[in-house]
Order: sequence, then C-alpha cells, then structure tokens
Amino acid sequence: MDKYQAAYAKRLEKLKYNRSPRAVARISAWNAFFNKEYEIQDLESQIADSARRHYEQSDVKNEISFGSFKRAFYKESIVIYDLTDGASIQRVFTPLLVLTTAWVLFVYFAQ
Repeated sequence: MDKYQAAYAKRLEKLKYNRSPRAVARISAWNAFFNKEYEIQDLESQIADSARRHYEQSDVKNEISFGSFKRAFYKESIVIYDLTDGASIQRVFTPLLVLTTAWVLFVYFAQ
C-alpha cells in the first residue's frame, strides 16, 4: 500500500483546495479504494454501490447530481486501477497472451 499512499498523497495535494463536487467524488474514490469497498469480481456493481454510499454521505449532494458524482468517482477509480496491480497484471498477461498465440500458430503451421 505504500506506493498507493504516495499516489494518494500526491493526488490529495492536487485536490486539497478544490472543494468542487467532482473533487469530492475523486477523493471519495480513493477512500473507497483504501477501505477495500470493492474487489475485482463484480466490480461495476460494487463501485456503483460505493459511489452511492459516498454520495449520500457527502456534503455536496445538493450541488451535483448522482450521475455526475458517479462519473467522477468512476474516472478516479480508473486512475487508481492504472496505479495498482490491475494494470500490472494486464501488462504481464497481454504479452504472455501474444506469445502463447504466436507459439500456437507456429506449432500449427510447422506441421
């Protein structure tokens, strides 16, 4: 979690003085990530539930629609995903998949 804490601190510094509803949604996404409110399985519904919970608890719900809050929450969740192991796993498996496909094609055409 150390590298995520550093990324969070950097992002929080950028958003600290911005109390816009979208900034609150972005900070809420980080809080949801650190509280482990969602996992990779059934990710979309869990993020939607988490966004709804944070929206209802926020002090900006009278200033922004849930749809706008959720969009900002989702966008920040994607930023978090890019900084986490999800993106690392994708970077490992994509070349592995290409290599496997190349091997299968080689074996098929070599016969």
